[in-house]
Amino acid sequence: MRVRFALPGALLLLLGTCGIAQEITATILGSVTDASGAVVSGATIIVVNTDKAMVLRRLTTSRSGEYVVPLLPIGHYDVSAEAHGILSQILSGLAK
Repeated sequence: MRVRFALPGALLLLLGTCGIAQEITATILGSVTDASGAVVSGATIIVVNTDKAMVLRRLTTSRSGEYVVPLLPIGHYDVSAEAHGILSQILSGLAK
């Protein structure tokens, strides 16, 4: 199984708000394909903030094998993908 994701420009979108309080967040997005390049729908995606050792999100890929994880605090993340009958893969060290 291959987990693909867009690189910094699209991988982590920094969104800021103006005003007294400012909140900075990021978005991780990508797609999951098998060894033949076919999309894997329904794969489980787990996003872990390695700075705080916290599982932040658990979601499944869409029918087109894509996933979007918005509004993440800036930091370092591991993203893993698992699907029934397919080996899991972990992408480590995704950073702001």
